[in-house]
Amino acid sequence: MTSVRPVVLVGLRAAGKGTVGRVLARLVGARFLDLDREIARLAAPRGAFRGRAGRLLETLGEGLFRDLEERALAGALGRDGTWVLAAGGGIVERAANRRQLAERARVVWLDVALDVLAARLLAPGEWRPPLVPGEDPRAELEVLDLRRREHFAALAEVHLELAAPVPTPEELARRIERALGEGEGVPGP
Repeated sequence: MTSVRPVVLVGLRAAGKGTVGRVLARLVGARFLDLDREIARLAAPRGAFRGRAGRLLETLGEGLFRDLEERALAGALGRDGTWVLAAGGGIVERAANRRQLAERARVVWLDVALDVLAARLLAPGEWRPPLVPGEDPRAELEVLDLRRREHFAALAEVHLELAAPVPTPEELARRIERALGEGEGVPGP
């Protein structure tokens, strides 16, 4: 049996990587892994941390969080079996992560319009710590987009540009499956 590289969804915060990733994994019969949950597990192995990754980022600081993120990515890409991974928006911040993604994964970029992302971040119950202090969500997204866009583009085997109205997670998963099926195959049983 040949090994199929895991599919890793990347994009800015609130792009829907986890939601679409779960649907894609179910669609192709693969296992799903949210890298933010793996980071939380590494930070608090006994389950002491139960919040979202944003709270963990705020608690640990960006440097330590990125160290854990790098370890979590290496561990996830080294697992046997077939996987769909949802990576945090900052996964491309480190060269080591970009190398791992380029060598060991099939990367899908959910490139969602900044207006859509800002609206998602401002929705009730969607608090995430600011990564650019003093900026509103739209301005922060613009800064992050400028910093990360080049890396997302260089890594992406599949690039989905999405504006309002954004297709459903099910439709996006089907698009990804079709796009990846034209290459070396998608993860599956």
